[in-house]
Amino acid sequence: MNTAVATPPHATVTDKATDERHLFGPVIDFMGLGGLSVLVLIALCLVGNPEAFQPKLAVFFLVVADIVNHPHFAHSYQIFYRDFRRKIGPATAMTLRWRYWVAGIIAPIAIVAFYAITLSIGDVTWIGYLLNVMFFLVGWHYVKQGYGMLSVDSVLKKKFFSESEKKLLLHNAYAGWAFSYVYANRVLSERTMFGISDYTFDIPEPVFWITLVIMVGFGVMTARMFGQRVRAGKGLPHTGVMAYLTSIYLWQIAIRFNPLFVIVIPAFHSLQYMMVVSRFQINVETENVSNGRGALLTRLCRNAPVAGLIQFYVIGACLGFLAFWALPGLVTGLTEGEASGFPVGWAFAMFWIFVNVHHYLLDNVMWRKGNPDVAKHLFAH
Repeated sequence: MNTAVATPPHATVTDKATDERHLFGPVIDFMGLGGLSVLVLIALCLVGNPEAFQPKLAVFFLVVADIVNHPHFAHSYQIFYRDFRRKIGPATAMTLRWRYWVAGIIAPIAIVAFYAITLSIGDVTWIGYLLNVMFFLVGWHYVKQGYGMLSVDSVLKKKFFSESEKKLLLHNAYAGWAFSYVYANRVLSERTMFGISDYTFDIPEPVFWITLVIMVGFGVMTARMFGQRVRAGKGLPHTGVMAYLTSIYLWQIAIRFNPLFVIVIPAFHSLQYMMVVSRFQINVETENVSNGRGALLTRLCRNAPVAGLIQFYVIGACLGFLAFWALPGLVTGLTEGEASGFPVGWAFAMFWIFVNVHHYLLDNVMWRKGNPDVAKHLFAH
């Protein structure tokens, strides 16, 4: 989720007292879109000895990854490639159709071709370059998703931002991402994933201070804009604002100052994503039931849309396990001793990088403003 959305034709969940709309309800939305992460990160700050606590936390969130993180990547594939022939056909607007072609067909072929060249050369450094690209895109994806959550909540609450306000919000998000990326390159000389090194850039000190000043400047302007809206009686979509600020200042910047944050934040980013995906999929299943096209589990459970959502989750969990563990493990076993000069984890690195990078590209198409599927299914019923 990384962009603004169109005005919905129907409410999703309505609070009759305030006529406010929600994905699932005020408390669930607030906690799922970022509030729970705030509470957990505060608790982690109170931990007396982070190093002693880190191994146990890492094991726990490794399990969480199989329940939340990895399935959230799979869900983007489930949605993106569903009815794909229609999406790349003449019924879809030309610009959007081209985006589907690039993200869905051309991009994965290009990545696989890059891998083929890398394997033929036998130089692991080339995988490290793509690993650097992945880390670069992670920050972009996080802040764009936070901006997308704010956009969704503003539509649900009917507290719309003007075009100039949207530009400011987006520029502020990019400024936070830029500072986070520059800071990470400045304090880290090398990152390693599955034994493959990602060498960071040597950032000059003036660049660091420039990005810091820009981030602070946009932050001040954004806070001023929020204040002006409140004073003018326009109000703010508070849950969306919380999700937006959390994705920038906690998940992008505060993560650089506490090693425990690095372990837990991906799970909350994935949970935020799955909140929107769950509402989207429930609406899809509801429409399918009304048209007599419910999923197998839906039909077995007397046309309950939630049953279709459970089936969607189970398939996503299986796909996530295949992509992140089973397939790279199989490739590693089959090629053991044959990839001369490559670390033991080279296959895992390739699969993980592929899914991460491709996921960002898929999301940038699926959740765009102007994509009719968003307006139809995210806000229906």
